[in-house]
Amino acid sequence: MSSTLGSVRRVPLRSAALVAVVFFYFLIFAQFGFLHLLDRLESPGLVKGGMAMMAAGGILGSVMAARGGSLNQLSLRLRVGFLGSAAVAVASAWMEGLALLFLAGALGLCVGTLTVSLVGFLGQTVPRAHVGSVCGWGTGLAYAACNIPPLFLASAEDHAVMAGLAGLIGCGLAWTDGSAQSIPAIGEDAGSAGRGWIGLIVVTFTALVWLDSAAFRVIQSDSLIRDSHWADPAHIWLIGLSHLAGAVFAGWWIDRRGFTLPLLGGYSLLAIGYWVMLGHFGGALGGGLYAVGVSLYSAPLVAVALKQGQAATASGRAAWLFAVAGWLGSGMGIGMADDLGRVPWWIWGTFGAVLLLSLSGLASTYRRTAV
Repeated sequence: MSSTLGSVRRVPLRSAALVAVVFFYFLIFAQFGFLHLLDRLESPGLVKGGMAMMAAGGILGSVMAARGGSLNQLSLRLRVGFLGSAAVAVASAWMEGLALLFLAGALGLCVGTLTVSLVGFLGQTVPRAHVGSVCGWGTGLAYAACNIPPLFLASAEDHAVMAGLAGLIGCGLAWTDGSAQSIPAIGEDAGSAGRGWIGLIVVTFTALVWLDSAAFRVIQSDSLIRDSHWADPAHIWLIGLSHLAGAVFAGWWIDRRGFTLPLLGGYSLLAIGYWVMLGHFGGALGGGLYAVGVSLYSAPLVAVALKQGQAATASGRAAWLFAVAGWLGSGMGIGMADDLGRVPWWIWGTFGAVLLLSLSGLASTYRRTAV
């Protein structure tokens, strides 16, 4: 009996570590290092082509992983995804030119498989009552690790190598002995997630991911903003700690009160932090506010498919969410930033209105359960 209880306590820790590794790979490489490699092609058309191929691969990987499976099947899928991701990352450090475009599709395929399989794995290893905390700590630690100054300021090739190491670590964390059993969800089942609920969730997170991706692309492409708010090691440390605090708080709140406050707070701080940085005032304040905003919505992005509906179908819900909000939303945000050079105020206003409407719809439909 005591050994069984001990294994149950250890599983959420391993699951949080898996969230951290998957998010670290995605952040340091798929959304940062690899984009810098694409930028070296010095052709906007080729860069957009690479992002389009990555998005297409990500959507395909998400759809392929949507069917879920047993815990051992999900473990195997995670290991394959991690090994493929590690190979793509390491290979990219030595590739140049058009070869990167073909690699972009493979990168998207591996990451799409990883993210959706991860949600399925969490659905069978984490009690429902602790989903928020596991996702909060996992995403927070990933963001914090990416913002350790020597890692953040490293070259794109170094980011590729670090992502390769993360893939190998993740493969080890996902390993099971072949006899692993799912842990029954503890606590109230949040009910059946219908098409309307999934649609509203996808709209909500598409707006947030779009804004975040566009804002971060502007920040990293504008040398004045980057050097003022995201280049000093002290500022980077503060941003990393802000990420961690925001994600841990969001996870804690999700397990107790739901998603509304983290999502509204995430949007608000994203907007305030971005405009503070754009105005070149506030010192480290803008970056810190922006980081908290990002983490406030990132923890729910992983947790939302697990808090609503049956654990066995979590992979299917995650596939819809990550395919549309994650891949299309991110790609559209980056493309908009490259075209406009800014995120106009009317985009913030329009997306804010969309967010309020979608959250209102969720609250009215699931007053006692979801948001």
